[in-house]
Amino acid sequence: MDSDTLVSPFNKMVDDLVVFSEHDKELADGIKWLDSIAINQGVSFYDVVYKILYQHDIKERAKEWRKNKDE
Repeated sequence: MDSDTLVSPFNKMVDDLVVFSEHDKELADGIKWLDSIAINQGVSFYDVVYKILYQHDIKERAKEWRKNKDE
């Protein structure tokens, strides 16, 4: 089995961000911050990134729902 088939598209996206962070100090600082959260919580870096993206998505959907509700 090819090792690339074991990597999810989400993991690949996160890995690509980590690689790109070599050229973006602000992104690199954010990744280091997320990594420290993962270490402190005893979870994977990917879990922390997923949780933050999920929370962001929920907040954006709530904003859109409120906006559409008031129209």
